[in-house]
Amino acid sequence: EKLTFTWARPGQQLRVGKRHRVDAGVFVGAPFGAKFRLVMGQEAQGLQRVPADECRKDAWTKSGFVDLPSGAAEVKGGHNANIVDTNTAQGLQKGDIAAMRKEGATADDVVAALVAQSATFAEKSAYAQAKYIKKKREKYRDIDVLMLRPTAKMVADAYYAKSPLKVQGLRAETVAHMLSLANVQAGARVLAVDHARGLLCAAAMERMGGHGAVCAVSAGGMEQSIDAVRNFNFSREEAAVLTRATLAVLEGTEEPPERRRKARAEGDSTEGAAGAQQAGEGEGGAQGGAQGGAADGQSAGGSQGAALVTDEADDDGEGSELPKVGSLLQRRATAAETSALREAGFTSVLVAAQALDPTALAKRLLPLCAPSAAIVFYAQYPQALAELMHWLTTEHMAVSLSLSETWVREQQVLPKRTHPVMSVQHVGGFVLSGFVTEEGASKATVHGTSAAPEAKRVKAEGGSDA
Repeated sequence: EKLTFTWARPGQQLRVGKRHRVDAGVFVGAPFGAKFRLVMGQEAQGLQRVPADECRKDAWTKSGFVDLPSGAAEVKGGHNANIVDTNTAQGLQKGDIAAMRKEGATADDVVAALVAQSATFAEKSAYAQAKYIKKKREKYRDIDVLMLRPTAKMVADAYYAKSPLKVQGLRAETVAHMLSLANVQAGARVLAVDHARGLLCAAAMERMGGHGAVCAVSAGGMEQSIDAVRNFNFSREEAAVLTRATLAVLEGTEEPPERRRKARAEGDSTEGAAGAQQAGEGEGGAQGGAQGGAADGQSAGGSQGAALVTDEADDDGEGSELPKVGSLLQRRATAAETSALREAGFTSVLVAAQALDPTALAKRLLPLCAPSAAIVFYAQYPQALAELMHWLTTEHMAVSLSLSETWVREQQVLPKRTHPVMSVQHVGGFVLSGFVTEEGASKATVHGTSAAPEAKRVKAEGGSDA
């Protein structure tokens, strides 16, 4: 099985299998959970909707509680000692198989024909026969496509299956664990330093349901991609809670981009007006006065034009036509929003940034938190989180600190064959969680770092002198 993302619109090409491309327009209007099938040998017809009764039958068969038909696999096996593979044992050619598929033959029919035409199948062992049948059934079976609703679990599983490193090794159960520890809910104010393709931001937005605020903060001098939020079917209300800002803007040490652009535009218009006025004053007589009057008119016109541009930009943002979801997902936090978030404080902090020092990052994030805010830090290795936990404990910055490792093992549940799946990924990352104290936040705000280490060193030095 393979999870992939696609836009359901006519003309959009979807890759199915290894070499087949189909039109994704068939998904338009279909409910989530619908199954489509690409029949081998009839690829030109594209994906075909599978009836609901057949879907239920396939789900029951796939559950493992019903034995799959083995066809010609009931032949008693021999041994493989005298079998030599010369690629001449199979009498059924590729063209014959293609003709059978065009006539509507199923995968079991093709497998039965391959077994009947094989000169060495009866001489193989029972294990080799079962392996041969399973391999051929997988090769010639039809391709089923299940239309699923994009959720945090589905998106996390898809990213982890494709490239775990791109999402910092975050699995679905780890994301759920972090959201629960951070107390992410409707009405929360979430600060996310997300270097996992925006997976934490998207999961928080899904849980909040359009109520609250999620600020995707970039730290370390480089803005991270949060393209995972585009893989959800967020409504306009759900997408409106997301804003993006740098950590310096939230701290108040740097102006938001909109103010910098406005100041730059005002500076350019002021320089142009001053240059025109100096040119008018350099001329003499009536001609100079006329040129000066013209320059004054150009100056007024220039400033009026700049004001009109600003008004038009404001009208576009507040007009009758509502902004699209795509533009809302890229929206930068305004000066008013950053000021309001800084004054109210964030109630939840989610951090998944492997390249940044968590201790140095925490010293900058704690002043932005409200009292009793939940903080959750994720890392693939425990050493950096252990150092952060030591600093938070010794400086009394947080309470109820807990360092845990997420680990989940899948279970195979079948009749008389229930056992844990052995081939699983053992390492799921480490999570440090706690609650910010009001005293710790005020100490971080005033001093940046606590003055307790200095006091301890002075006391130790005084004791040695004595």
